[in-house]
Amino acid sequence: YGFLEQSVQSVSWLTSAYGLMLRNAKAPRFYTKWGARGLLTVASAQVLFLQVLYNNPAITGDTIRGFFPADSLFLAYAAPAVLLCLIVPKLPAIGFEKIRRHTAGFIAVLLLVYVTLEIRQLFQGRSIYLLHDTNLELYVTTLAWFGLAGALAHWKWFNLQQVLQPLAKWVGALAVLTVFAGHIGIFNPVLTDLAVPGTVIFNILLLGYAAPAIGLALIARQSEGTVLERYRDHLGVAAYVIGFAYVTLEVRRLFQGPFMHAGAVGDAEYYGYSLIWLVYALAALGVGMWLKRSIIRHAALAVLVLVVLKVFLSDMAGLGGLYRVASFMGLGLSLVGIGYLYQRYVFPVKDNANGKPA
Repeated sequence: YGFLEQSVQSVSWLTSAYGLMLRNAKAPRFYTKWGARGLLTVASAQVLFLQVLYNNPAITGDTIRGFFPADSLFLAYAAPAVLLCLIVPKLPAIGFEKIRRHTAGFIAVLLLVYVTLEIRQLFQGRSIYLLHDTNLELYVTTLAWFGLAGALAHWKWFNLQQVLQPLAKWVGALAVLTVFAGHIGIFNPVLTDLAVPGTVIFNILLLGYAAPAIGLALIARQSEGTVLERYRDHLGVAAYVIGFAYVTLEVRRLFQGPFMHAGAVGDAEYYGYSLIWLVYALAALGVGMWLKRSIIRHAALAVLVLVVLKVFLSDMAGLGGLYRVASFMGLGLSLVGIGYLYQRYVFPVKDNANGKPA
């Protein structure tokens, strides 16, 4: 009783349940109603407990049959998800109104598992396992989760928007958690011996950090009217922090090469952190003034405070020669410029005579 046989059987049961629902809608009968209930219950239980949990090929190591997209993963996860999308609107007719949201959540789980395992197969071949093989695989998986969260947030098909759209925040939260705990934390290339292939600029850090940061910023901008609107500021802050991690790691990649976990930090690299953080803060400050968003300006000022502390508490003792001079001069000129911009555009001084900004 293998994985492929289970998948075919689950699809056949769900198809039969849907057929009985269509029949019940035209001519309600006791056997059509309870037959649909029974088949739906048994099929859903088999998909969840056997195909997702017990016989998952990422756990058992079973070989995936077929070729993308017509492979055993499609039969096991994508096909049941599509059939459940067709079934959910008809649940009230068989007395299963109360499980509509649970079924919608199950659909989201199936889509998440399907996307994840297909990416596993892309990188690992037909015999896959649970953990990722490279950071590139992890980064692509996370981006796919962000894409799934965006698709759920804007879902408008099968009359499921009310039950599927709220799930976007959970899938998105999982993706954001993966970035912070996985990309920035556990699998950070500075903390592991995994290489960062590519050139100085065009490397996998773009996928692991820049792309999620840009994606979250765009989602925050486009969240009006969706279930994510109330989390707009949280998404923006997350994007800003991930972007900060990206520019920091790019400086490390510039000076240390593909293997970033070892190597002494020289004066040029140490000064580079101060410079890139200052540029990042100034860019964010400009965006905040342009969009008139105080939260962006405050985030920029937080990084600016970090730069000030680094320059006075660390660069003063750690850098020597022209690097120390450049560090203080750059910071001083930037603070003067920021003071002018704030006085000119954020808190303009009014002229008492005519009430206009001075």
